[in-house]
Amino acid sequence: MAIPVDEVIAGFSDLIDRIESRWQAGEVNPPAVMIDHPDWASSINAKYVSAYQAIYGLCHHFYGNVVVGGSGEMADPGREDEEREYGPEENAALIPIPQGYGAARLADMIPYSTMYARRTIFVTTDVVSNGFISYSASRDPLHRMSLGSVQELIRLNLQHRRLIHSGQALILPMRLTDWYTSLSQHDTEESVAPLFQDPHALRFMPLNSTASFSAPSAGDVLEVATLLLPYFPQATLEEIVRLKEEETDAFIQFSSYLKRKLSALPEVASVRDIEDIRADINSGVSRLRAEAKKISGLRLIRNAEMGTLGVTIAVLGSGVGDLVSGIAGILGTASLVGLMRSFKEVGDSERQLRDSEFFIPYLLKSS
Repeated sequence: MAIPVDEVIAGFSDLIDRIESRWQAGEVNPPAVMIDHPDWASSINAKYVSAYQAIYGLCHHFYGNVVVGGSGEMADPGREDEEREYGPEENAALIPIPQGYGAARLADMIPYSTMYARRTIFVTTDVVSNGFISYSASRDPLHRMSLGSVQELIRLNLQHRRLIHSGQALILPMRLTDWYTSLSQHDTEESVAPLFQDPHALRFMPLNSTASFSAPSAGDVLEVATLLLPYFPQATLEEIVRLKEEETDAFIQFSSYLKRKLSALPEVASVRDIEDIRADINSGVSRLRAEAKKISGLRLIRNAEMGTLGVTIAVLGSGVGDLVSGIAGILGTASLVGLMRSFKEVGDSERQLRDSEFFIPYLLKSS
């Protein structure tokens, strides 16, 4: 059953504001470790529990994959998908952010992601854990929570409160684990960010900042296309939201169009098929630039100077190894890598990955 996601986000936004006011009033934070049930009696700790519950609901809504282990019954992934409604998030973007990624660098991504996505999910490297230990039926179970991770997520969302308040973005953990253990059973439920997406079920636009990726050698990055997309770097968040919600849906629709083309790439049978997909994408970019130029002339944005953002679509070859562990991408195949090597041999001159601000990779599926 789908959660009322906009209501949950609004409630979470209000809750973290109230937690911040407690911090500013000097209320002592509990240590950033797992703590026991009796310590949850204070008001601030009750708010941490509420924050966890909101994060739990949001992770399960957006990630959509639940793994149940231990002595409990295994979940049926197909049935879980049928019970959730994903339509409202079909134009969302998923952007992983590595540990230590500064607020200023994250802010640099916001004008693009806000314009081209209905909502952006920024994924941290955090793992949030919450559970109960029951030793006796006559006593309350002990409560364990990874408070440090919860507090860090609250801080990150507060740093970008305007985005959170407007419903344009969320910062969520890479993994959330909920568990229960007793003398007779142990059950675990996990929700994991879909960093590796099946091309036939591409829910999120997977974007990665090139500034956070240690690129392997040029021979292992096989470029399909580099898109020079229009955006308005000086526009305010309010102007971007008003533009895409009241004036034009061209940027959101381009994201849907691009996802359809990205889904088709793993099915190519020849170099010519790759060339056709790239030509189709470039035609869509040309139409979008014309729309952006028209918007610039209408003065819908106070500072409507149009900028260009580079987004590279690439296939990562077999040499990338563990470097793909922290990026979001689309599952590719060995045959796609082979075709891309042929495409590169007859194609354009090489372009460095770092010439673009973002990249969308196809990741080799090990099967």
